Amino acid sequence: MYYIAGVTEDGIEMGCDFGFDMIERIILDDIFMEIPLKVMGDLIAWKRFSYFGDKPEVNADDLVGQKAQRLQIEYGIDVLRENCQSVIVDRIPLLATLKRIRIKLWNLPGWQCGQNIIPIELFKHIVLYHPQLLRSLLGEEKYGLWDHAEDRGRALGVLNKFIDFLEGNPGLQYIVLYNELTCPHWDASGEMQFDSSGRLAAFNYFGRGNGQSYKYYPELEVWQRT
Repeated sequence: MYYIAGVTEDGIEMGCDFGFDMIERIILDDIFMEIPLKVMGDLIAWKRFSYFGDKPEVNADDLVGQKAQRLQIEYGIDVLRENCQSVIVDRIPLLATLKRIRIKLWNLPGWQCGQNIIPIELFKHIVLYHPQLLRSLLGEEKYGLWDHAEDRGRALGVLNKFIDFLEGNPGLQYIVLYNELTCPHWDASGEMQFDSSGRLAAFNYFGRGNGQSYKYYPELEVWQRT
């Protein structure tokens, strides 16, 4: 199962007893591919990337606001697609968008998942890897051949499941969707958070191998490793 997390209005991040199996998670990305790019900006709050390396010599606050390319050129901090840990999405506009897509699929009995792999912008899109690429990586012995005749039924099932969850959790302001291929990075030493324009919004360093072992206490505005 690929579980998701949620963030409350108080900034408290919490795990959710909810997730998707492999097929559902790929279908979900196919659904996200239906979202117009101009709508994406209203959905994506941040994208998180694992940081590997020693603590930067420069103050982390001085890095905030800089774009990924400048971080790499001036400070040697790599921001790579394969290091993307998760995308954080605003729950309310996500819910409204998924409902519109569900109506679209209801009215398209012949709908199928996209089979042509196209480039995906790193910061401005929810999807990290094109779902057709993920399908090509599925083991045939375990998953069999992908039957595109079932795409619409599967997609409606995933939509109903996710919409029910989003409607049933009004206390969550954001939804955290983890990258299904390269997350978690247990050997990471920190975490970088970027907005949809590709600018660094936050940098948290936890120490070598502690990139996933921390807890945030919003009352104190501090991170503590567990």
